[in-house]
Amino acid sequence: LLKKEKNLTSIEDISTYTYNGTKQYPKAVIKDENGIVTGEVSYVIEDNKNATDAGTYKVTASTDTYTRVSSISKEFTIEQREVKVVFTHHNGLNTTYEYDGNNNPYTAKLVDNATNEYIQDLTIVYTNSRGNIATTLNAGTYTMTVVNPSELNYKVMNNLQETITIEKAKISVTFPTTLTKGMTKDQVIEQMTVVNGNGINVKSFVEIELYEIKKVFIIGDVPTPVDGVTNSGRYCIFVKDPIISQDNYDINGSSITGLKSSEYNV
Repeated sequence: LLKKEKNLTSIEDISTYTYNGTKQYPKAVIKDENGIVTGEVSYVIEDNKNATDAGTYKVTASTDTYTRVSSISKEFTIEQREVKVVFTHHNGLNTTYEYDGNNNPYTAKLVDNATNEYIQDLTIVYTNSRGNIATTLNAGTYTMTVVNPSELNYKVMNNLQETITIEKAKISVTFPTTLTKGMTKDQVIEQMTVVNGNGINVKSFVEIELYEIKKVFIIGDVPTPVDGVTNSGRYCIFVKDPIISQDNYDINGSSITGLKSSEYNV
């Protein structure tokens, strides 16, 4: 079959695209005398670029379907996508919250600035007030920062940093009404409530000790840590920050060493 003479008739009148991670360029068409699109077109981006990243390009569309080989060229631009960073606390709280023992309390994601369409997750780095990277978050003030995922392809419209304040956890403790002989330490703890100011159970973040109070001749009363109420006598319960120096808790209004229950007579 002989090839007919035919020129490329048009190329899309698109000169600007927005980065979307895929290859983008204007397309050309060949039409016959009846206006029907026909024939194959091949494309070459100048300088062998892939026309994926943001930048300015030139595409040449050509065809050899017909005896008269023809081509059309067009310059176009792929612009940066406007995006924003969204920080989210794992309990939905804002940038000031009570200590909860979580060392990675926030997630960060990149979304479209106009539509909020999710793009990708981001990694957060925390630094303390001295500018040092913090892997353990105690009560205090920190700066969380995400690294711009692609300065070439994304234009971040908000701040890549947020300042967070972790306040001492205002812990409220409710002790058991009574203790009975034969109760284990775990059973005693089960009857207690330990919640922060938001009503969240934080029992696992504090240290709870059960003591038997024994009378020692001359010296006086001496509390002894025990694993249960095994004997008749006097007992008490003590709740404290497991690492006092971190001072992360304000237990029933006292952040010194903890909170001691009243004595139980068993």
